Amino acid sequence: MLLTAVAGSARITQLRATARKYRRTDHRAVKAEDRDSSKARRSPDYREPATGCGL
Repeated sequence: MLLTAVAGSARITQLRATARKYRRTDHRAVKAEDRDSSKARRSPDYREPATGCGL
C-alpha cells in the first residue's frame, strides 16, 4: 500500500509539473499575441483606396 502511495504521489507531481509548463507557455503566447495586436492597432498597415478609374 505504501509503494502504491509513493508511485501515485510521484505521478501526480509529474502531471502538475507538465500542466504548469503548458500553462506558462500558453500564457506567454497570449501575452505576445496581445502585444502584437496592440502594436497593429496603434499603427495600422493599410493603403488608401485608389482614386481615378476605380480599379
